Amino acid sequence: MKKFKILLFSLIISITVYSCDEEELNLAPISQLTTGNFYQSSAQIDQALTGAYSGLNELYDEMMIRAAIWRGDNSSQTNGYANNLELNISQYNENAGSQVSTDIWNTCYAIISRVNLVIDKSTGLDYAEKTSHLGQARFLRALMYYELVRHFGDVPLVKKPVGLEESFTISRSPSSEVYTFVTSEFEALADVSQGLSVNQNDKGRPTIYSAFGMAAKAYILQGNYSSAKPHLKSIIDSGKFSMQANYADIFMEANDNGPHVVFSVQYDKSVAGQGNAQPQQVPKMAAEIPLNGVTRRQTVSEDLYNSYEAGDLRRDLTVQNGYTSTEDGEFVADELFWIKYAKNNQPATFEEWGVDISIIRYTDVKMLYAEILNSESYPSAEAFSILNEVRIRAGLPAVSSSDLTSQSAFLDAIIKERRIEFAGESNRWWDLLRTGKDQTVLSAFALPEYPYNTNKRLFGIPEAEILKVNDPSILSQNPGY
Repeated sequence: MKKFKILLFSLIISITVYSCDEEELNLAPISQLTTGNFYQSSAQIDQALTGAYSGLNELYDEMMIRAAIWRGDNSSQTNGYANNLELNISQYNENAGSQVSTDIWNTCYAIISRVNLVIDKSTGLDYAEKTSHLGQARFLRALMYYELVRHFGDVPLVKKPVGLEESFTISRSPSSEVYTFVTSEFEALADVSQGLSVNQNDKGRPTIYSAFGMAAKAYILQGNYSSAKPHLKSIIDSGKFSMQANYADIFMEANDNGPHVVFSVQYDKSVAGQGNAQPQQVPKMAAEIPLNGVTRRQTVSEDLYNSYEAGDLRRDLTVQNGYTSTEDGEFVADELFWIKYAKNNQPATFEEWGVDISIIRYTDVKMLYAEILNSESYPSAEAFSILNEVRIRAGLPAVSSSDLTSQSAFLDAIIKERRIEFAGESNRWWDLLRTGKDQTVLSAFALPEYPYNTNKRLFGIPEAEILKVNDPSILSQNPGY
């Protein structure tokens, strides 16, 4: 957890300082930076935003990986773990004290706290970059609520800076209200007048197309195809994006921020603490540099490995089967590991890789669009064209209505194709939930001793938060925790 302690401390400081009244803030020495005298210029606002962006790094390279990949059928329920964080999630038996859910909750609200201050403080200033800063801050806030609502359901919806005592009085808002806020914010930000750029001139900063994409993904999680469709079409019709010709090139550091990326989290392996830690958990690295005295590995399920069609180029670019031990030179067979982000990239250190993590790939946009087209009319020539574009790039033959003879058959095919295409990218779990396939698929996948529990569709509200508030009428626990 290389950055979390700093992030949480920043949250505590920001809440504590903001709770002081104006008279107290005016007593601070001019050289002392507080929320009362720091947010005074474009450079300071941008610095505060950069701090908020930095919180995304660990959220997506560790926490989201654990929460989403381990929950579904792409990871083993039994093998290769250094501790019980991921294992408990895979076995559907983690409790409300889980470090994973606690870290997601705290990090999301830390970022929200930071951007609420940016929005509050910059509103009263007059400077050239103000609209851009406000747009970015609103995007980050909506993104964090998107993550919170899909992980926890009903959550406190805080849209302004609050003091510590007040924070204990804010009840959970219904998930429908949170989703409405998220989609309305993303839709508003898709208008260039609200501050987001049309072009990706500033790498890692969201564009209007990032907002279109996130609005669409939020609608699709709710099963609202009709509202998602125009946003996906806006991205496609823009002409600014394209699929990489070769699947391997998508995950190469040299191709970060290419036209195949609609929005991504940026990593810099040259700066300590800012590298991508996700690729570390591959056998070569883990065997050479043990973590806390053990070999820590992310293991892939045999079910996923066996789901690849013969000749699918994506399999060996995503999963490694076996490895040669650096201890004795012997080959260790039949152990499956994620290598998608590690293959063809070189780290600076064990936990510092430079490859970015895409939150929205253009392939994701097109496949979701094909899914919607199929729901409207079968057979859809455009939907088949998109599906086949993905398959042909993977070295697989095209399919037609002779192969997929119904609307439901096409849906099953594209959900399966998404499982393969985005394996190791945290999409599978959410696809199972939004299509209602989770109970059937995961009940069949799970071992008898670790059965799937539908209460695990949501993560538990962190136990520490429940205890701090100590009032179930304000902050109640999710069922099953």
